[in-house]
Amino acid sequence: MNQESIENHIKNLGKQDFDGVASLILKKIFDLVAIDVDGKSDGGSDFRVFNDFGGNCTISIQKTVQDSGWKNKAIDDATKSKKELGALRFFFLTSRAHESTSFRSLENHISSTLGMPATCMGATEIA
Repeated sequence: MNQESIENHIKNLGKQDFDGVASLILKKIFDLVAIDVDGKSDGGSDFRVFNDFGGNCTISIQKTVQDSGWKNKAIDDATKSKKELGALRFFFLTSRAHESTSFRSLENHISSTLGMPATCMGATEIA
């Protein structure tokens, strides 16, 4: 299966299946042990990340299959996770494909505005 086929498959995933892909990416690519805590009052983060010594890391991860308003969602969740959780790093994963330059612009905006590094990936980058 080539990258385009994988990207098309990711774009058609529902929320539950994309949640599984997001967990896999976090573990295999970023070596993060993350527990899904998505829900109301999650503080802008869909996962809790644990370090090797059992404590929480200050990393916020947001995942979405939402297509409209995704940039605002990312900015709002990054802001909320910084203020409510004290996050020092932000990841945003979406099953939708957007221009790579849009993701880089979003990363730069979050980094410069909130003072925390951001990694934003869509279907193309994940594939």
